[in-house]
Amino acid sequence: MNPETKSRRFVLAGVVIVLQMAWIWWIWRIPLPNAKSLNSGDPITRGLLLFSNVPGLNPAYRWSSSVIGDSFNELANVSALIDRLPIVGYALALICAAWGLGRLALLRIHPPSDSDSSWLPGEITLASMAVGIASWGAMTLALGRLGLLNQSIWILIVFGFCLVAAKLAWEDHKKSQLISLKRFVQFIPWPAWPFVGLMILASMLPTIDFDCIEYHLQGPKEYWQAGRIQYLPHNIYTNMPFGVEMLHTSAMSLAGDWRTGALVGQLLIGLHPILVAGFMVFITRRWGRPQIGWWAALFYLTTPWTYRLAAIPYVEGPLCAATIGAFWAVSRAWAFRSAGSWAMVGIMSGWAMSCKYTAILPVVVPCAVAVVAELVRSRSLKPLLFVILGGSLIFGPWLVKNIADTGNPVYPLAWNRLGGLDWDTGMNSKWTSVHGRKPIEIKLLWSNLVEVLARSDWQSPIYLAFAPLALLSDSQTRRRLLQVLGIALWIYLSWWLFTHRLDRFWLPIQPMLALLAGAGAANLRFNQGVMCWRFFVVAVILIGNWIYTLTPMTGLNEWTHPLAILWKSVPNRLDSESLQVDQSLSASDKVLLVGEAAVFYWDHPILYNTVFNQERIEQIASGRTSDQIRAKLKELGVTHLLVNWNEIRRYRQPGNYGFTDFVTQALFDGLVRDGLLMPSYPISLTKSLYRVRP
Repeated sequence: MNPETKSRRFVLAGVVIVLQMAWIWWIWRIPLPNAKSLNSGDPITRGLLLFSNVPGLNPAYRWSSSVIGDSFNELANVSALIDRLPIVGYALALICAAWGLGRLALLRIHPPSDSDSSWLPGEITLASMAVGIASWGAMTLALGRLGLLNQSIWILIVFGFCLVAAKLAWEDHKKSQLISLKRFVQFIPWPAWPFVGLMILASMLPTIDFDCIEYHLQGPKEYWQAGRIQYLPHNIYTNMPFGVEMLHTSAMSLAGDWRTGALVGQLLIGLHPILVAGFMVFITRRWGRPQIGWWAALFYLTTPWTYRLAAIPYVEGPLCAATIGAFWAVSRAWAFRSAGSWAMVGIMSGWAMSCKYTAILPVVVPCAVAVVAELVRSRSLKPLLFVILGGSLIFGPWLVKNIADTGNPVYPLAWNRLGGLDWDTGMNSKWTSVHGRKPIEIKLLWSNLVEVLARSDWQSPIYLAFAPLALLSDSQTRRRLLQVLGIALWIYLSWWLFTHRLDRFWLPIQPMLALLAGAGAANLRFNQGVMCWRFFVVAVILIGNWIYTLTPMTGLNEWTHPLAILWKSVPNRLDSESLQVDQSLSASDKVLLVGEAAVFYWDHPILYNTVFNQERIEQIASGRTSDQIRAKLKELGVTHLLVNWNEIRRYRQPGNYGFTDFVTQALFDGLVRDGLLMPSYPISLTKSLYRVRP
């Protein structure tokens, strides 16, 4: 190295160190917006968590009262995890079966030959897992619509696909295509294992999130209880693509129990970050820069958002896997130009769309741009046809389901043009006012960008610390990284321009940021001193992320508590009054819930609706006399009514969703005077329980 180059690198290293020091200083001091302030009123910051919980930094440090100490005490109770063994067993069976389905599909769609050099060692296994998970949702939907959610049937289905998996895995092993244990471990860099271990444990805890107990888990529970996947007119969210929720549905069918099945599905969702890591590893191996994949996988797996998406069964974890899977598929298809490789692009896009409709922005649009470019390059329609074929196999069944149920393939979207059952102008207005895109205010553009890059509680400071250094890559790698940067910018801008800017909607950007930051970290190797500084920065940030992940601010952290206790304590913490009512009912009782939709933990039969559906009590009582209402309640088998006034008041607050004016205290007082209802024992000031007179 000549003196001039050495001098430039020395100056560059100094600039990098100064900028990273300034970044860490700033990010460690800004308050976490979603974290509650301390009793003293001081805001919680990343720096406060770090310095108060690391021995040697805080003079008043006490192990017994620290986040780390509490967590290690919790994790020490390993023997209690024996009740997770059935969950792990069912999950492994489903993973094996899904891999068998995916490997079988891959043989038909994109069969490799003995001389095929388009597959890296172990890549077929990863692709089979992704195709299998995507196909599993479509298969479960088809079987569920036929009423085949019986446990015996699912035992046979899973066992059959496991046999297929064993046969194909053995054949792959003989051809050296199977991922070895060493390669599998390479997907998960060694510093990330503590995070991955916590993800796995957290995914097997009963969830505390409202959306999950309203529809992500409640929908599959109702399907399983009914023995079929059917139209649920009272839960509008179950008309969305439910590909991820099919993991819960199939697990409930296999286990013959909705509680166990829900946790099995959560565990399967919690394992998706490993797929993300795997795709990043193979993408960068194709670039000839495998070290970028190692760093990218490390950064993604150690991000608090990644842990949160495993601890709470949102669909964004699988969506991130589908996003990076689509990027991997496009890179392969662009290089090898085979029909099967373009079909894989369609499958990955369909997988993303089966997670949620918003995937059209971060996944489908970039894939469409790549397909158009290929059409121009090849002057053939084959790539487009095979992309459509692959996408239709995975996403098409959800459109067909909605057509059959409501007449609108994307119900309740596009209602003004396509119509749809059980929907009207008022309901559509309420829906679009909440879920429509926010007004364009340029002053918010920068503020929201800061949130995405740093200010979000669960974001990792590691991305911005290293991503700019990706520009130091060699020219060929830099061109590829500019594509990654372009997709990242598109994901952010499309989120900002076309959605209502819910934070979870920008999460598909995370794998792209991880690749950019991974490249930056891989480039920071000028000399031993710079590499030592890189180690220091990464260590400080990861320790801070680890401490934050240990706190309840990322999700329930009772990792080793017995499930028998958690199934009682979690519902009690969320809604003790409803739990009290549920436990007091007899086997023949049935409750009509008014203003309450977070119902997953109810044991007894219930009638409910989400705030965006027609209110059931209004459907029953509007325009009817008390005798007619009594007859309708008897027909429905309703014995009790539970009114959640607290939720109703919340919905009626300015800026909230709104709630029908039909529901008032006077309505129920009148039904009591008419002898239809009689007030039951008092629950609280926020809820009223009535018993229907026989």
